[in-house]
Amino acid sequence: MNRSTFRLMPYINRAKTKADGTTSVLLRITIDGKKTVMTTDFSCRPELWDAKRGEMTSPTKDANALREFIKKACVQYGNYYPSNIFSFVW
Repeated sequence: MNRSTFRLMPYINRAKTKADGTTSVLLRITIDGKKTVMTTDFSCRPELWDAKRGEMTSPTKDANALREFIKKACVQYGNYYPSNIFSFVW
């Protein structure tokens, strides 16, 4: 049986900041090496983004909501694919 891979990587595009100084949080989804990007409808100030951990550093309700959004995305993709062929990395 083939081993498939699944990865969610939240990130920000620092080059595209809005007038208020924030930038959109994007979510890269990789399944078996094929990548796609989706928007999350969350935004963050670049200085409050931890690129290593892929999350906001400030304990705000937006940071908690983003974590919940990512967890739900993991669950949704996990329900779609058989659990015995996927390893979740995040």
